[in-house]
Formats: sequence, C-alpha cells, structure tokens
Amino acid sequence: MSSSKMSIPPPNFVEREFKEPLFCGPGPCNLWPSVREALTKPVFSPLCQQFFSALDDIRAGIKYVFQTKSNLVLAISGSGHSGMETVITNLVGPKETLLIATRGIWDERAYNIAIVQCIVSIIYIN
Repeated sequence: MSSSKMSIPPPNFVEREFKEPLFCGPGPCNLWPSVREALTKPVFSPLCQQFFSALDDIRAGIKYVFQTKSNLVLAISGSGHSGMETVITNLVGPKETLLIATRGIWDERAYNIAIVQCIVSIIYIN
C-alpha cells in the first residue's frame, strides 16, 4: 500500500442556521409538529404483530367513518392515481361502461385504466 499526500485540502464545513420555509404549493409541504414527532418513532415491519394491530385500528376507524358493519374494508396506501384505479377496477367490470368527465390529466388516467381493464368508456366534454 502506498502512502501519498493529498493535494487538495479537506473542505471547511460551516454550521449554517436553517430557517424552515413555508411551502404553499402542491409539492412538498410543511409537517405538523405531531407528524414530525411520529416520524422519529420506530418503523413497523409489515410482518410484525404491531403492524397488524395498527391495520385493525385503521379498519375500525374506516368502519366508523363509513358507518358500516361489513368486515370488507380496506385501507390502501398510495397516490391519488392508485386510489382512482382501485375505485374504478372495483366498481366497474370488463365490458361495463364508465362515464369520464374531462377535467384535466385525471380523465386521461381514468381512460387509460379503463382500457387496461377492458371497460367501455364514454368521454363527457362540457
């Protein structure tokens, strides 16, 4: 092993004061203090009992919010697109008809979901 001197000195890191910005757009957002605190807690594995207990609590909350006694309730973690896909694919079957109102990119996404699921689409333009 050869030893050699470094020709470039190490950088001088300066402690900087960080002022949290106020995010007002659709992208990143400021966190409530309670959320920030929750993020410091341990993460559950999807295979541990604590995870399943938390899911049971979430299901109980969903049953309360929607005032249902059915045990067929499901919380899905995902983007708005995944929520829309879940609703469309669970309410409209292949060869059934889906009415899509044109209001932006979401109508295009709904149309693409319908194509994949062999759902007949009617596009409503106002």
